[in-house]
Amino acid sequence: MSEAATSAADVAETLSRYEAVFEESARGERQLAATWQGSAAEEKELARLITRAWQAARAIAGNPALLAAFREQNPDLALWVERFSKRDRDQLIARARRQMPQPSPEAKPDPEPEQPTLGMRM
Repeated sequence: MSEAATSAADVAETLSRYEAVFEESARGERQLAATWQGSAAEEKELARLITRAWQAARAIAGNPALLAAFREQNPDLALWVERFSKRDRDQLIARARRQMPQPSPEAKPDPEPEQPTLGMRM
């Protein structure tokens, strides 16, 4: 966002877009956690979600007008945005991976039951 584009309407529209990114990221992480198997595709999607949220947080924190407006609209989330934006992106991704549930081992089929022999052996 350019310095000149700081009207109240521009700020509100920009913050709305960034809030949508935060919501998409949170929703996506919850969906991944529900079915997490640790595949490369899942890890790539998790990294994408974290990266987008991190970029949005950095954009807000790096613009004093946006940050001030965001603090007014979302005081609790503003503190998170400031902290999140200062973290290392790769460390955030690694932390999110560690917080995913461990994939459950594939269930082993039950062994075939032994057939009754009626006590007679041949």
